[in-house]
Amino acid sequence: GARALATDGDESTCAMCARNARDNADAVLETARRERAAPSEDETRAALSARVPACRRLLWGDAGDARAAKAWIRSQKRKRDAETATDLPDAILLADVVYGEDEATWCALARTLRALAGAETAVILSHTRRGGGRSMERFRAAAERAGFAVAIAETKSEPRDGFVAVTVTYVLRLATDAKASTR
Repeated sequence: GARALATDGDESTCAMCARNARDNADAVLETARRERAAPSEDETRAALSARVPACRRLLWGDAGDARAAKAWIRSQKRKRDAETATDLPDAILLADVVYGEDEATWCALARTLRALAGAETAVILSHTRRGGGRSMERFRAAAERAGFAVAIAETKSEPRDGFVAVTVTYVLRLATDAKASTR
């Protein structure tokens, strides 16, 4: 029953993602139909047609893009429950979204997450370290300045292409004092 918004800072990537979601919708619907004790294809299509992920541009640090994402979230939640609709997501999932050490990029990501997350939002970021690993230290500091408590949920090391890849999964939650300021 979840609704998902996929984002990227690049318009052409968003267009490709939207095409892929549409192109794969039938396969998703068929799997759902089989798992739901085989209701009719029409019933399955009607129930799940709104579940195809949307894709929108979300350029980190861009307040207008953050407002547009929040408007989409609010519209989806209104469809479920008009009285309790908010513009805050239940979860934000990120996987390998920054590839470099540019501190400004990591800080823009932290600001955008702060604009989108609420007290009940789980933010989960999985990142493979590249370079000296300083970027994640910078991000962690930026996230904490933005009001998040940051915890490491998992660290995995595996050989890849002659190197050891280290992937760390972080969980971010608004810190207690930041929760009070968002009400």
